[in-house]
Amino acid sequence: MNWHRTARNRSTLLAVLFCLAHSGELLFGQSAPKTPQDAARGFYRVYGRMHVHGIPDEKQRQTLSPYLSADLVNLLARTQRLRDAICHHVNPPNTPPGEVAQVSGYEGDLFTSNTEYGAKAFALGQPYRRYGVTRLLVYLTDYDSKWNDELVFRQIGTGWVIDNIEFTSDRRNDLYGTCSHDLRQTIKQSFRPNDQYRGERVGSMLR
Repeated sequence: MNWHRTARNRSTLLAVLFCLAHSGELLFGQSAPKTPQDAARGFYRVYGRMHVHGIPDEKQRQTLSPYLSADLVNLLARTQRLRDAICHHVNPPNTPPGEVAQVSGYEGDLFTSNTEYGAKAFALGQPYRRYGVTRLLVYLTDYDSKWNDELVFRQIGTGWVIDNIEFTSDRRNDLYGTCSHDLRQTIKQSFRPNDQYRGERVGSMLR
């Protein structure tokens, strides 16, 4: 066997895979959204179809992930794993139904300023650059109100994904200003000890 040729072929294959991953082209015939509008349109169509409330479960996260950055997807996954670990710790297997404890976590709509109802319809503005970052205003409506949120994008080669959502409406009251901030605060608050468990023990399950 020619080990030098095998190593060279392997290096070539890895280089091709690296280029595909960083050009926005994915394997198995999928491709990253080509424009910020494509990413935004795809995201809100999936969001509206699934009616996501609270932290997305694994299936919902996988459906949304083609339109989101790896950082945001990983943050969603970490939050869900933490909540699942806490639920398992507080409610061990075979817990009688009448004794199941409720575990607090993020409640409401995670992806829009309207945490109570979410958005029922959307329209997209034009992308623009500010401080070297591509952004896009989204005009959202529910049953009786209108507001704007702003998407922050990351370019992956020739593709675009949503890296964060900034909430511009005051309807979120005392909540935080971005989707990623909400998720980090949910994780941080979940580590506070109470009379049923200590967050540090649950956190060790995730490492």
